Amino acid sequence: MSDLAKYKMTLGLNCQPCDRWVEIIPQDWLDAGKPDIDYVEQRFKCEVCGGKADKQVRTVNVGQIAQHLPLPTRETQLT
Repeated sequence: MSDLAKYKMTLGLNCQPCDRWVEIIPQDWLDAGKPDIDYVEQRFKCEVCGGKADKQVRTVNVGQIAQHLPLPTRETQLT
């Protein structure tokens, strides 16, 4: 996690069965006293259904940009 924190990256976790995303902020993780784990080898589980979560390393800006994008409409999904 410390390498992600060093480069201001985040770790997005996705549970496809639940259609749920969770964002881990590595510096917050470390500040909370959690271990400096190897996130590549770590198997994260969904808190809701217990399923395996897919991982996505992101820049901090991705989450900020996504907040400002319009939600897709049916017309944009079909094109």
